Amino acid sequence: MKFSKQLLRDAARAVLERRGERVSLKHGPGIVPGARLIASVDGAQPSRTVSVRTSQDRQVGLMRNEKGNWRTIAKVDEVLVAASSEDGTAVEVLSFKPQVLADAFDDALGKRPNLKRDHRLPLFIPLDDKRSRRAGEIITGLKRKCSWQETFAPNEQMLRRNPEKLSRLIADVRDEFARLSGVDASRVIVAFNIQP
Repeated sequence: MKFSKQLLRDAARAVLERRGERVSLKHGPGIVPGARLIASVDGAQPSRTVSVRTSQDRQVGLMRNEKGNWRTIAKVDEVLVAASSEDGTAVEVLSFKPQVLADAFDDALGKRPNLKRDHRLPLFIPLDDKRSRRAGEIITGLKRKCSWQETFAPNEQMLRRNPEKLSRLIADVRDEFARLSGVDASRVIVAFNIQP
């Protein structure tokens, strides 16, 4: 089964919560709901910023900025990759230290000199070990470098709802309210109630 990107992000958050962490969304311009999280153990300080990357094909992609640095990961304390499991029945959530990912992507970039010239091209690395079609060598997957991993089986309610549409609606309402009120969107909280 191919899980939606929003369901993968929701699974990553659920795994952190299952591990005893207090988790909230980090909002900001251009941030997809659930792509950045603020997490702390029992609400204790300091909290940490977590980037959630999704992978429907068990590959992780990163892009560089104009200076050649990997986007996003330098600004967070942890990177979670939420991917469909190999058999497609669950979500696999893997935790990475940002520097571990940066080093892995630097090594991969060194083997692809054509990508070095254009920072706008993404670089993808598989999660699982894989044989290169060109050279026949084994490409070591990122999964071996993760700090921890957990499997999450989405429940029926998660599978039925359309989280991407709902998240987009909430983000749109928040952004429009902030614009009309003249405040930063990160200061706006949107809550809907359903009357019985």
